[in-house]
Amino acid sequence: MAHEQVIDGPGIHDAKAAAARIGPNAVIQIIPALELAGFAEARAAIFNAAGLGSWSDIPPYEMVDETAVAALHRAVRRHMTEQNADLVMRLAGKLTADYLLKNRIPTPVQTILRVMPRLFAAPILARAIARHAWTFAGSGAFSTRGVRTIIFRLKDNPLCEAESAQLPICQWHCAVFQRLFAAIIDPDCHVVERHCTAQGAGTCVFEVKFAARIP
Repeated sequence: MAHEQVIDGPGIHDAKAAAARIGPNAVIQIIPALELAGFAEARAAIFNAAGLGSWSDIPPYEMVDETAVAALHRAVRRHMTEQNADLVMRLAGKLTADYLLKNRIPTPVQTILRVMPRLFAAPILARAIARHAWTFAGSGAFSTRGVRTIIFRLKDNPLCEAESAQLPICQWHCAVFQRLFAAIIDPDCHVVERHCTAQGAGTCVFEVKFAARIP
């Protein structure tokens, strides 16, 4: 029987010492997500509300300050109804994962993981996500554990800073994780955010639920 594992992404505790930055897809993919959801006309207003009006026309293509990303995600939630904001952020997360699948995760690696038993492939993918957590965790501390059930923890999630909500709000993160695991490990998997920093938890906790128990 495989043992439960806890893996930290490298350098996560040093993130605040350096400039805390997040990959540009957390910004870029909001634009096509708004269009796909039928809210293209809200694009300028949302970016302006976040103080990022110039990015509406020329989005960044390098790592960006986490506070700017947080401001944009917050503006989406403030400018739209809860249901519509969730839809946009989930679409943006899926598009982000699609970019990673196409450009960042080598095709041979994806092929190997798809043919491996899920018992081994799922934690391998989870560890790979943890190793690259600096691209989305910013100054937060990201870790993963589990084999049959994968748990992700993001302590002090910068994208939830100053947010307060009754329900979890990290739809973007959920969609990124779900798309990656669905494309490579289990097409019927589902990611649920069990706890959210916006609820006062201090740590966002995500659970990757598979369609069937791993043998």
